[in-house]
Amino acid sequence: MKRKSESVRKLQHSAGFSLIEMIVTLALLSLISLILFQSAITQWSNMQRISLAFERAQNLPLREEIFRDVAGQLLPGWPEQQIGIFKGGPEGFSGITLRPFSALDHQLAPLDVRISNQGAGQSLIMGGENANDILASEISNARFDYKAMDGSWHDRWPPETKPGNGFFRDQVYFETPQLPEAIRLRFNRSNERHIWYVTPYNRNSLPFRLEDPNAGDNAL
Repeated sequence: MKRKSESVRKLQHSAGFSLIEMIVTLALLSLISLILFQSAITQWSNMQRISLAFERAQNLPLREEIFRDVAGQLLPGWPEQQIGIFKGGPEGFSGITLRPFSALDHQLAPLDVRISNQGAGQSLIMGGENANDILASEISNARFDYKAMDGSWHDRWPPETKPGNGFFRDQVYFETPQLPEAIRLRFNRSNERHIWYVTPYNRNSLPFRLEDPNAGDNAL
Protein backbone atom coordinates (compact mmCIF):
# COMPACT_ATOMS: atom_id res chain seq x y z
CA MET A 1 0.00 0.00 0.00
CA LYS A 2 2.84 2.36 0.84
CA ARG A 3 4.49 1.85 -2.52
CA LYS A 4 1.16 2.29 -4.28
CA SER A 5 0.41 5.63 -2.55
CA GLU A 6 3.88 6.92 -3.35
CA SER A 7 3.45 6.05 -7.02
CA VAL A 8 0.07 7.82 -7.07
CA ARG A 9 1.58 11.00 -5.57
CA LYS A 10 4.40 10.91 -8.13
CA LEU A 11 1.86 10.55 -10.94
CA GLN A 12 -0.24 13.46 -9.64
CA HIS A 13 2.87 15.62 -9.28
CA SER A 14 4.06 14.90 -12.79
CA ALA A 15 0.59 15.47 -14.30
CA GLY A 16 0.13 19.02 -12.91
CA PHE A 17 1.96 22.41 -13.14
CA SER A 18 3.67 24.16 -10.33
CA LEU A 19 2.93 27.80 -9.42
CA ILE A 20 6.30 28.92 -10.80
CA GLU A 21 5.61 27.20 -14.11
CA MET A 22 2.23 28.92 -14.37
CA ILE A 23 3.75 32.33 -13.63
CA VAL A 24 6.51 31.82 -16.20
CA THR A 25 3.96 30.68 -18.79
CA LEU A 26 1.70 33.69 -18.17
CA ALA A 27 4.69 36.04 -18.34
CA LEU A 28 5.75 34.58 -21.69
CA LEU A 29 2.23 34.85 -23.05
CA SER A 30 2.00 38.47 -21.92
CA LEU A 31 5.34 39.29 -23.52
CA ILE A 32 4.35 37.64 -26.79
CA SER A 33 0.99 39.47 -26.77
CA LEU A 34 2.73 42.80 -26.13
CA ILE A 35 5.17 42.20 -29.00
CA LEU A 36 2.34 41.28 -31.37
CA PHE A 37 0.30 44.30 -30.26
CA GLN A 38 3.19 46.72 -30.79
CA SER A 39 3.90 45.14 -34.16
CA ALA A 40 0.25 45.57 -35.19
CA ILE A 41 0.25 49.23 -34.05
CA THR A 42 3.47 49.94 -35.96
CA GLN A 43 2.09 48.26 -39.07
CA TRP A 44 -1.14 50.24 -38.80
CA SER A 45 0.76 53.52 -38.37
CA ASN A 46 2.89 52.77 -41.41
CA MET A 47 -0.19 51.99 -43.47
CA GLN A 48 -1.80 55.25 -42.35
CA ARG A 49 1.26 57.27 -43.35
CA ILE A 50 1.47 55.54 -46.71
CA SER A 51 -2.25 56.05 -47.30
CA LEU A 52 -2.02 59.73 -46.35
CA ALA A 53 0.99 60.29 -48.59
CA PHE A 54 -0.75 58.49 -51.46
CA GLU A 55 -3.92 60.52 -50.91
CA ARG A 56 -1.98 63.78 -50.97
CA ALA A 57 -0.13 62.75 -54.10
CA GLN A 58 -3.41 61.86 -55.80
CA ASN A 59 -5.41 64.87 -54.62
CA LEU A 60 -2.95 67.66 -55.40
CA PRO A 61 -3.05 67.19 -59.20
CA LEU A 62 -6.84 66.94 -58.97
CA ARG A 63 -7.00 70.15 -56.97
CA GLU A 64 -4.76 71.82 -59.53
CA GLU A 65 -7.19 70.82 -62.28
CA ILE A 66 -10.08 72.34 -60.29
CA PHE A 67 -8.10 75.55 -59.87
CA ARG A 68 -7.27 75.72 -63.58
CA ASP A 69 -10.83 74.92 -64.60
CA VAL A 70 -12.50 77.54 -62.40
CA ALA A 71 -9.87 80.29 -62.70
CA GLY A 72 -9.49 79.64 -66.41
CA GLN A 73 -13.09 80.79 -66.93
CA LEU A 74 -12.59 84.23 -65.36
CA LEU A 75 -14.42 87.03 -67.14
CA PRO A 76 -13.84 90.78 -67.31
CA GLY A 77 -16.27 92.59 -65.02
CA TRP A 78 -18.25 95.68 -65.90
CA PRO A 79 -16.09 98.70 -64.98
CA GLU A 80 -18.92 100.38 -63.06
CA GLN A 81 -19.51 97.28 -60.94
CA GLN A 82 -16.50 96.89 -58.70
CA ILE A 83 -17.48 93.45 -57.44
CA GLY A 84 -16.78 91.96 -60.83
CA ILE A 85 -13.49 93.70 -61.50
CA PHE A 86 -10.50 91.39 -61.36
CA LYS A 87 -8.08 92.34 -58.59
CA GLY A 88 -4.94 90.38 -57.86
CA GLY A 89 -2.15 90.53 -55.34
CA PRO A 90 0.63 88.28 -54.06
CA GLU A 91 -1.79 86.61 -51.61
CA GLY A 92 -4.67 85.93 -54.01
CA PHE A 93 -7.18 87.37 -56.45
CA SER A 94 -10.92 87.91 -56.91
CA GLY A 95 -13.26 88.36 -59.85
CA ILE A 96 -16.14 86.62 -61.61
CA THR A 97 -16.03 83.25 -63.31
CA LEU A 98 -18.18 81.48 -65.84
CA ARG A 99 -17.48 78.15 -64.15
CA PRO A 100 -19.43 77.75 -60.89
CA PHE A 101 -17.29 76.63 -57.98
CA SER A 102 -20.12 74.64 -56.38
CA ALA A 103 -23.48 73.26 -57.43
CA LEU A 104 -25.19 75.99 -55.39
CA ASP A 105 -23.49 78.83 -57.27
CA HIS A 106 -24.90 80.52 -60.34
CA GLN A 107 -23.24 80.04 -63.71
CA LEU A 108 -21.75 83.52 -63.48
CA ALA A 109 -20.54 83.89 -59.91
CA PRO A 110 -17.98 85.76 -57.81
CA LEU A 111 -14.70 83.94 -57.22
CA ASP A 112 -12.18 84.49 -54.47
CA VAL A 113 -8.84 82.66 -54.24
CA ARG A 114 -6.54 83.47 -51.35
CA ILE A 115 -3.58 82.21 -49.35
CA SER A 116 -4.44 81.82 -45.69
CA ASN A 117 -1.84 81.68 -42.93
CA GLN A 118 -2.97 79.03 -40.45
CA GLY A 119 -0.65 78.05 -37.64
CA ALA A 120 2.80 77.10 -38.85
CA GLY A 121 1.76 76.60 -42.49
CA GLN A 122 -0.34 78.12 -45.25
CA SER A 123 -3.47 76.98 -47.07
CA LEU A 124 -4.85 77.81 -50.50
CA ILE A 125 -8.57 78.55 -50.24
CA MET A 126 -11.01 78.96 -53.12
CA GLY A 127 -14.43 80.41 -52.46
CA GLY A 128 -17.62 81.04 -54.42
CA GLU A 129 -21.05 82.36 -53.54
CA ASN A 130 -22.03 79.55 -51.19
CA ALA A 131 -18.96 77.42 -50.53
CA ASN A 132 -15.29 77.51 -49.62
CA ASP A 133 -12.77 74.74 -50.08
CA ILE A 134 -9.11 74.19 -49.25
CA LEU A 135 -7.28 73.36 -52.47
CA ALA A 136 -3.90 72.84 -50.82
CA SER A 137 -2.86 72.68 -47.17
CA GLU A 138 0.45 72.53 -45.32
CA ILE A 139 2.16 74.67 -47.96
CA SER A 140 4.76 77.41 -47.55
CA ASN A 141 6.26 80.33 -49.48
CA ALA A 142 3.07 80.60 -51.52
CA ARG A 143 2.82 83.58 -53.86
CA PHE A 144 0.75 84.71 -56.85
CA ASP A 145 1.97 86.77 -59.78
CA TYR A 146 0.41 87.90 -63.05
CA LYS A 147 1.66 88.02 -66.61
CA ALA A 148 1.19 91.04 -68.90
CA MET A 149 0.95 91.03 -72.70
CA ASP A 150 4.60 92.00 -73.04
CA GLY A 151 5.68 88.89 -71.08
CA SER A 152 6.56 90.70 -67.85
CA TRP A 153 5.37 89.34 -64.48
CA HIS A 154 3.82 91.53 -61.78
CA ASP A 155 2.92 90.87 -58.16
CA ARG A 156 -0.32 92.85 -58.51
CA TRP A 157 -3.04 93.29 -61.10
CA PRO A 158 -3.66 95.87 -62.37
CA PRO A 159 0.08 96.47 -62.00
CA GLU A 160 1.37 99.64 -60.43
CA THR A 161 3.50 100.31 -63.50
CA LYS A 162 1.56 100.16 -66.75
CA PRO A 163 2.95 97.30 -68.86
CA GLY A 164 3.34 97.31 -72.63
CA ASN A 165 1.22 95.28 -75.00
CA GLY A 166 4.09 93.29 -76.45
CA PHE A 167 4.12 95.12 -79.80
CA PHE A 168 4.86 98.79 -79.09
CA ARG A 169 7.13 100.36 -76.53
CA ASP A 170 4.96 103.37 -75.84
CA GLN A 171 2.39 101.77 -73.51
CA VAL A 172 0.91 105.16 -72.55
CA TYR A 173 -1.56 104.88 -75.41
CA PHE A 174 -2.75 101.33 -74.55
CA GLU A 175 -5.13 100.42 -71.76
CA THR A 176 -4.06 97.69 -69.40
CA PRO A 177 -6.39 94.69 -69.90
CA GLN A 178 -8.62 93.88 -66.98
CA LEU A 179 -7.48 90.25 -66.95
CA PRO A 180 -3.81 89.23 -67.10
CA GLU A 181 -2.49 86.93 -69.78
CA ALA A 182 -1.77 84.29 -67.15
CA ILE A 183 -1.90 83.69 -63.39
CA ARG A 184 0.90 81.81 -61.67
CA LEU A 185 0.97 80.33 -58.19
CA ARG A 186 4.21 79.07 -56.69
CA PHE A 187 4.49 77.25 -53.37
CA ASN A 188 6.42 74.59 -51.47
CA ARG A 189 4.92 71.40 -50.13
CA SER A 190 6.70 68.38 -48.63
CA ASN A 191 10.10 69.77 -49.66
CA GLU A 192 8.92 70.05 -53.28
CA ARG A 193 8.39 73.17 -55.38
CA HIS A 194 5.05 73.41 -57.17
CA ILE A 195 3.92 75.82 -59.88
CA TRP A 196 0.26 76.17 -60.90
CA TYR A 197 -0.25 78.07 -64.12
CA VAL A 198 -3.59 79.12 -65.60
CA THR A 199 -4.56 81.20 -68.64
CA PRO A 200 -7.95 83.01 -68.50
CA TYR A 201 -9.56 81.92 -71.75
CA ASN A 202 -12.06 84.79 -71.82
CA ARG A 203 -9.59 87.61 -71.16
CA ASN A 204 -10.49 89.31 -74.45
CA SER A 205 -14.26 88.99 -73.99
CA LEU A 206 -16.59 91.90 -73.38
CA PRO A 207 -17.27 92.73 -69.71
CA PHE A 208 -20.37 91.35 -68.03
CA ARG A 209 -22.59 92.31 -65.12
CA LEU A 210 -23.32 89.75 -62.42
CA GLU A 211 -27.03 90.53 -62.42
CA ASP A 212 -27.35 89.85 -66.17
CA PRO A 213 -29.06 86.40 -66.45
CA ASN A 214 -27.99 85.99 -70.08
CA ALA A 215 -24.34 86.91 -69.55
CA GLY A 216 -23.22 83.30 -69.22
CA ASP A 217 -24.97 82.28 -72.43
CA ASN A 218 -23.46 85.19 -74.33
CA ALA A 219 -19.99 84.34 -73.04
CA LEU A 220 -20.29 80.83 -74.38
